[in-house]
Amino acid sequence: EILSDVPIEVMRADGTLEQVTFGAGDYARHADAEYLNPDAARAGRGTVFDGRVNLSLNVTDGNSENERLYGELELKARAQHHRYRLGARGTRASERDTLTASNWLADGQYDRFLGDRRFAYARTSFQNDRFRDLRLRSTLGAGLGYQIIDTPDTQLSIQAGPHYVVEDRYGREDESYGAAGWGIRYAQWLWSRRLQIFHEQDGFWSLEETDDVVVRTRTGLRLPVTGELHATAQLNLDYDNTPALGRTSTDRTWLLGLGYTF
Repeated sequence: EILSDVPIEVMRADGTLEQVTFGAGDYARHADAEYLNPDAARAGRGTVFDGRVNLSLNVTDGNSENERLYGELELKARAQHHRYRLGARGTRASERDTLTASNWLADGQYDRFLGDRRFAYARTSFQNDRFRDLRLRSTLGAGLGYQIIDTPDTQLSIQAGPHYVVEDRYGREDESYGAAGWGIRYAQWLWSRRLQIFHEQDGFWSLEETDDVVVRTRTGLRLPVTGELHATAQLNLDYDNTPALGRTSTDRTWLLGLGYTF
């Protein structure tokens, strides 16, 4: 049962909005209520913006001299029928003034909702990693997705569609191919928002060389510290089962750092 002394904005299943005061026994009259006090995006009154920046820095001086800097930025916007996301991340590391890691990734996606859960998307990404002999991997694709769960505490979506991949290499021959692409986005708040777990995955499976698969994932925990500041423990995994000569197929990066949500 819901009781209220002041009007509450109700969004019904058909999308209409109404100011309602709930009294005893009124619930049956409002059984088609989809949301109470919907935000601007759900109500169709505007766009909701949010973002996050994370930074991890490690410096060792003395008997060993090591430096590692990792940063990532994500910007998101949501309107009633549209969703946008831009992201970037990069790593730079050295040991005794010798570069040991240098890579970056930038990507973006646009979603057009076809209903409450289904959406069509278009996305692109650009990736550089000189230690994997990757001058630039560019991807462009589109497809369909489904927002399985969409609540303030839980987000889960899947998507898939055709993509085109172009790989510009430092040492070996460049190549391009069509691919089946997919994506997974999951985030879950636990224990009254004291801890958040997350997993993101993007993959590309070549339609020409079926043993050629590329997968990128980010998995970790976010722990609120104070205000909008949070601590992050994260594992980034990059997998390419046909790596350049002398390279391994899997790169793992373990990260501990601080982030800020805005």
